[in-house]
Amino acid sequence: MWATLNMGASSPGDYGDYYAFGTTTPKSSTVPSSFTINGTMLGSSGGSIAGSSYDAAKANWGGKWLLPTTTEWEELKNNCTYQMATSINSNGIITEGLLLTSNTNGNQLFLNIDDVPAKQIGYTTITYSDFGRYLTSILYSYTSVTYYAYRTYCIAYKTSYDYYKPGMTESYAFSEELESDTPIKYFMVRPVFHP
Repeated sequence: MWATLNMGASSPGDYGDYYAFGTTTPKSSTVPSSFTINGTMLGSSGGSIAGSSYDAAKANWGGKWLLPTTTEWEELKNNCTYQMATSINSNGIITEGLLLTSNTNGNQLFLNIDDVPAKQIGYTTITYSDFGRYLTSILYSYTSVTYYAYRTYCIAYKTSYDYYKPGMTESYAFSEELESDTPIKYFMVRPVFHP
């Protein structure tokens, strides 16, 4: 079961707090240089930090709330329809995001897009003007004790005013991305409940 709000948010339209991978306090200026879980150090093959002391969702919400895996994000993506939507945040400001509707039970979930700078994708002319990046629990790999890579999940849309052409409509991207710990990056967190 997915949370209806981001961690630190008061309403679905709030972005909430931003966390670096492996940290449990918002906008932490230090990140772990290694990950030891149940006495075992995660090595070059990576692994999951879900449920461990590095899991921001578990540390802040407790119980069985965890950072989602990339598999859980894929399941959400593949079992829902989604469309561009807006929500009102706790300050009364309209925010944008994707509204997901379950193909199974019709439940809906609003995922925020937080207006990061535009990014060119490959060498095409497509520009994604807005992104919503969320942490996952997946450590991808180590290349040294001071560098590691981890998975995030990215939601983006191409608005009609970017490279506008008559008849062009909005299109969406909903995909896994690989990030590194250098420099430190911060992301939204949408916890998942494991009964």
